[in-house]
Amino acid sequence: MSETKDIELLTDIARLLKKHGPEPFEQLAQKFKEGCLVEDLLSILDTSARTGRLSRARLGEKRPPAKRKDGITELFQHVEKDEPEKAIILKQLYHSLVGKMILPTLRDIRHFVEDNGLQPVKATSRDKAILPLLRDLASVPSDKISYMVSSVPCSEVEGGRTLEGWAGIILGSRNKDTDK
Repeated sequence: MSETKDIELLTDIARLLKKHGPEPFEQLAQKFKEGCLVEDLLSILDTSARTGRLSRARLGEKRPPAKRKDGITELFQHVEKDEPEKAIILKQLYHSLVGKMILPTLRDIRHFVEDNGLQPVKATSRDKAILPLLRDLASVPSDKISYMVSSVPCSEVEGGRTLEGWAGIILGSRNKDTDK
């Protein structure tokens, strides 16, 4: 082991001071001075080194990213094979959802799912709820999807509860005040 790696290892051990406090370090130092733990430490270090060499995972390397389940593009491709019309409807719905033109909040998505007898949404954010919603809709006939979506009101382009809407309301009222 090179000298810099030795120093890095000792530095990592020293960082444990925040976690354990100074007393255990003082006690450990005293036991080393007395020679009590030298054999135990050598055994631990040797075993750790052997285990690290035998391990399939390379230490210090990042894990490969986990493979995703069917993503949005895979879903569209799968639906497009059998039902191209439904794929078009789902793509339009996806773009409307991403653009927050329909169902702008997670609560709105949950109500839509509940009202239409779809699988309950378990997601904790709106963005994470979109793909499961579309997966569930992929098993619904095209005409029923169209009917479900047609009953959903589109959100306003300006105004409403969006940041842009609130800014327009606030700035609009200031502009009216300054015009007087």
